[in-house]
Amino acid sequence: QRTIAPGVVNSRRSAAGRSQRPTAGTQGETARMALKTTAEGSGPLTSLLNTVKLACDEMAPMVKVFYEAVNGETSKLKADQSVFTIADGIVQHLLANHLFAGGKFKAIVGEEDAEVNILQRPYTVENLTVPTEFCDMIDGVRERVSMLGADVDATAYKDKTVFIDPIDGTREFSTGMGEQCTILVGIADSTGRSVAGMIYRPTPAPPHFAFGCAAEGCRMHNLQGAGADLDPPRLATTNGGISKWTEELLGAGMERYPNGGCGN
Repeated sequence: QRTIAPGVVNSRRSAAGRSQRPTAGTQGETARMALKTTAEGSGPLTSLLNTVKLACDEMAPMVKVFYEAVNGETSKLKADQSVFTIADGIVQHLLANHLFAGGKFKAIVGEEDAEVNILQRPYTVENLTVPTEFCDMIDGVRERVSMLGADVDATAYKDKTVFIDPIDGTREFSTGMGEQCTILVGIADSTGRSVAGMIYRPTPAPPHFAFGCAAEGCRMHNLQGAGADLDPPRLATTNGGISKWTEELLGAGMERYPNGGCGN
């Protein structure tokens, strides 16, 4: 296991500032207004999920700026793995080291193991230097995510493990299919059982999201025609191969809907 922050381990090796909003920041405001509640719920995990969603609202404009730097008509950066690596590393770092910081969780398991520096310029992700024009934007996002992290209860989640896949959908991010890239956050209890989670697609306007916690009666999203509204119900999956567990779900009467980074 490689420790990437106190209590943070990389899942590939483990079993288990500024106050100014960037120009694209209006997307975060739009996302907050787009909340649709199907079952509101209440409790500590519901509160945490709401905070995670707000943090993703703050990061979404930044992710979109990185994405458009590669895929936009006035692209300044070449469409290779480096920009994705920077975006991926910074999103995980903001969640693990700023939103979930302070030893408030049993563990934080991240998909990536990149060394990230966004405190002292020049900013870097592994051996990649973050372009200077992005640094002020990153400062603002870091400050706002840290403020949200300060409000996370210091004792309520000591037996919980957080799992982070910062941007699921590498190929989609690099080939103009950013609407299929997803930030994934899952929460497990002390036995390893999944108890809450969120999926968040940062590049659409407004971003698409869904999160829930069955034990607290929480299910919130801004999706149109979701779940039981479809006949037969659809199960969003990766565009590539799927797991046996996912195949079993499809065997229960669901229709497969390949849609990029879906966490399965």
